[in-house]
Amino acid sequence: PLLKVVFLDVWQGDSALIIMPSGKVALIDAGLGGSEYMRFDAGKMVIYPYLKKHKIRKIDYLVMTHPHSDHIGGLVYLMNKEPVRVAYDCGMPYTTQLYMNCLEIISDKKIKYWIPYAPAKLKWDPLLKITVVHPTKDWEYSDNPNDNSLVIRIAYKKVSFLFTGDVEDEAEYAIVQSGYNISATILKVPHHGSDTSSADEFIDAVNPEVAIISVGKNNKFGHPSPSTIARYRERGIKIYRTDYYGDITVITDGNKYEISTQRKIRQ
Repeated sequence: PLLKVVFLDVWQGDSALIIMPSGKVALIDAGLGGSEYMRFDAGKMVIYPYLKKHKIRKIDYLVMTHPHSDHIGGLVYLMNKEPVRVAYDCGMPYTTQLYMNCLEIISDKKIKYWIPYAPAKLKWDPLLKITVVHPTKDWEYSDNPNDNSLVIRIAYKKVSFLFTGDVEDEAEYAIVQSGYNISATILKVPHHGSDTSSADEFIDAVNPEVAIISVGKNNKFGHPSPSTIARYRERGIKIYRTDYYGDITVITDGNKYEISTQRKIRQ
């Protein structure tokens, strides 16, 4: 039985699709959504076409790591097109129209809604160990929504993934100090590789073989930061970026893993 994780190229945003050994499907974030100011909608133009092409007709588990538009924007289109069973949210108070729209759709469609706290175990698949490692119940929600991101570790035998949302150094230090197991073979690099995240202590605690950066080509934020890239490179960690490679697919049987990319480039 195989675990398949696809880091979708949603331009400057995050979205990871997880197809479990049981066939159940989870989606962590959904990139930017369309608006009067933006024609690009990751839900409509990237994620839904991928689901359709691979004959995926429902999302069992939907994770909104935090309510920033580059993580939940594509959900408005998606939730109106695909049935969703359970939605997970970091639970921080946030009042943007986009976030309110997402919560209204969840309510209208009677999607189960859960705010999980570390160290909750998510029973998505009997072969996988899935743990929430941030935030804890006593975490005081930061004024910086990034630091409130849900962080989830998924382990299949010897191969593990850490999905980090946009956590920055304050949350990274808290996660390291919590003592939870955050080691991972494959790390979804926090906050698109910004220089306010990927602290040395955090990278060392995760100790990944592969770092995957979800980032948009020529984005206005200058992500990923050269100093962040250097911290991964000096540790010999292999880096994959969606702006270079497009969709990045990891397939594992729990012992070995293979990575394939939409576009071929030389490392």
